[in-house]
This record gives sequence, C-alpha cells and structure tokens, in this order.
Amino acid sequence: MLGKIAFVSFEEAFALTRSKNFLFLALTLALVSCKTPVASLSVTSTPLKVGALLSLTGSWSNLGKTSKAALEIGKEAIEREAGAPKISLLIRDTKLSPELALEELKGLDAQGVKIVVGPQSSAELKALKPYADSHGILLVSQSSTAGSLALPNDNVLRFCPSDAPESEANAVLMKADGLTAVVPVWRADEGNDSLQAVHKAALERQGITMLNGVRYSAEAHDFSADVSSLSAAVQAAKATYGNSVGIYCASFDEAASLFDKASDDVVLKSVTWYGSNGFAKSDALPANAKAADFAVKVGFTAPIFGLDEALKGRWQPLSDQIVQSTGIVPDAFALASYDAIQVAAGAYRVVGNGAFAQWKSAFLEKAQSHSGVTGSTALNDAGDRQVNAFDFWAVRLDNGTYRWVPAGSFQGGVLKR
Repeated sequence: MLGKIAFVSFEEAFALTRSKNFLFLALTLALVSCKTPVASLSVTSTPLKVGALLSLTGSWSNLGKTSKAALEIGKEAIEREAGAPKISLLIRDTKLSPELALEELKGLDAQGVKIVVGPQSSAELKALKPYADSHGILLVSQSSTAGSLALPNDNVLRFCPSDAPESEANAVLMKADGLTAVVPVWRADEGNDSLQAVHKAALERQGITMLNGVRYSAEAHDFSADVSSLSAAVQAAKATYGNSVGIYCASFDEAASLFDKASDDVVLKSVTWYGSNGFAKSDALPANAKAADFAVKVGFTAPIFGLDEALKGRWQPLSDQIVQSTGIVPDAFALASYDAIQVAAGAYRVVGNGAFAQWKSAFLEKAQSHSGVTGSTALNDAGDRQVNAFDFWAVRLDNGTYRWVPAGSFQGGVLKR
C-alpha cells in the first residue's frame, strides 16, 4: 500500500481529498506508519553513544592510548559500512583511579551513555559495578581479570579471560623452570590481590608452594622498605628450598621502580622473576635502563592475553594502524576494544535506542556469534571471554635498546617456548 501511495500524482491526490473514502485511507496510512520498526528509525537518525573509560595519563597508559586508537579506528570502520549507525565516542581519562572513574561514569550517564568500554583495572571496575548495575549501564572491560568480578547476571562484561587461566599459564611455566617455592610481591588492589590468590591455588596444583610475601600500597611511594622485606623473605625461602625459589610480581607500571630498587639487592638478583598481565609489555620497564637490565638478568617473564596467529590477517593491519597513530605496539587487550565497539554497533542495528534490557540482550547475543580481530568474542556465564590463550613476553637488549620480545605461549594447557 505504501509503495502505491508514494507514487500517486498530484492530480490524483487532489481528487482523493474530495472522496468520502479519503478519511479511511488516511487512517490506514497512519496505522501502517506506526508499524515501522523503531530500531530502524533509531539507527538512521540517532548516533550510538559509546563511552570509554581509559587510563590515558596514569599508570598502564600504554593500554589506555592504544585502546583509544583502536576505538577511534573501529568507529571509522563502522561508519563506512552501508546502513551503519553513526557513533558518538566519548572518551574519558581515569588515570587508573577508581574514584575518578566513578566520577566520569556518572558524567557519561548524564549524557545518556548506556555502554562503556573499560575501565581497564579490576579496582576501577569494582568501584563502578554498583552504579552500572543500578543505572542500566553496560561496562565492557577489555582488561580486567579479577576472579572476584566473575559474576553472572550483572552489567559487567569482560572481553578478556579472568585471572584463573592466566595463573595456570604462569604455574605451568614455573613448574617447567623447576621451581618448588615462590615468594609473591604484589600491588594492593582488587585485581592484583585476586591474581596473588589464584596464583597460590594454581601453584599448589603444580606442586609448588607460595610463601608469604610483600603486599605494597597502590599509592606512589619509595620501594626501599618493600625491597628489604622481600629480600628477607627470599633469603628465608632459599634456606629451605635452595635454588628452586622464584618471585611472582603482580603489578602495573610502578614495578619498574620496584625493579630499579631491587637491582641493588644481591639476594633478589639471585632468583628468577615472573610477572602479570598488568606489567607485560609496559613501556615503563624498557624506559628505565637500570630496571630493564635487572629484568634481563633475572629472566623476568610475564603473560598476557594472546593473539591467534591464524587470525594475523585480521589483527596485524589494525595493529599497524595503531602503531602509526600512537607509536605503541598494541596487545590483545587493546585490540579487544576494537571488537567491543564492533559488537556494540551490531547490537545497535538490531534494537537501536530500545530499553536497556533489550540492548543488553542484543549485545550478549551478538558477542556470542561475533568473530573479530581477537577471535571469538563468546562469553561464559559470568560474562568473561571464553578464549584462553596467553603469550609470554620478556625484555631483551637489542642493539643498545631494551625491548619486549615474545618468550613463549600457553594455549589449551600446552606450553610452548
């Protein structure tokens, strides 16, 4: 009916106005118009608002900068597609501060944002979760791993695996290196507390004992006292376990300062060190020559959510674009941000500016079927990434410059070096 009416001539239309059937025709047209899908109208007329809470100037800023670039490239790619929604990208700097992140989330909420990529850390995510759950905002973190946040039926999703598979990867590596005891040193926050706890359990499954260690403040500080305490703990461990003792460090960029201080300690230089995803590929380490030299000497290795070589044709071009934009080689966490905005656009095509419950359901459904640059984005019952692949990274001196280099991988329970 609509097609025929659209092509009625002016003369015919004028004649219709004089017909006693015109009122019936007008009412019919109105009813047909009302049946036009709301979602289709929303997609074409209203931009999709995507918030992003990233650490652009604080600790872990490498990830913040590369995630920002990935989101901007994703926005451009989506908007080039026929019939795709326009995207309004609202990026805020959290400086990795839970308090600032919450303040920025409230600001995004006031602007009508219902989906946010980030925040990066589990400490931030824990602080934002109650507000997001009660205000109908979907948080999609590309890098939070704390097992304590792996909860079903909330508004927290994570496009990366939780810390449980990461701890398994590290434990298998330590077992292969012949360790029988590990002394931990870790940052006092939600994510790193969780990493320490799950590593303890994973190490026990490998027959390795995690001893008491050093938990340091998340606030910026001098590491002299922490290094002294750690040295004493390692010395005591070596008295019992001999040379099969290692150190596990769960941290962010501040670990470069810890390494700088530790480099002057004979005991701490005598054991192998292992790290976590928050410090893997951090620019803070190679930028500090003293700390980087220490990392090389103690064989420091850290795991991070890995990229599938079989999908290199997808992620390498994007990685190259991000390097060109930022000068930083992105990791899988950053590239997961690109996948997140793609899934968001896919969900928006289905429901537009529908009710939050519809929007969340559409996002979850799209995530289950989407295969992006980081592979399948399917989530488990807790809303965490199902894919569990990790790459190990280490620092090496290359032609006078310290650089991060690949040092192995762990996937499907198999360690490759």
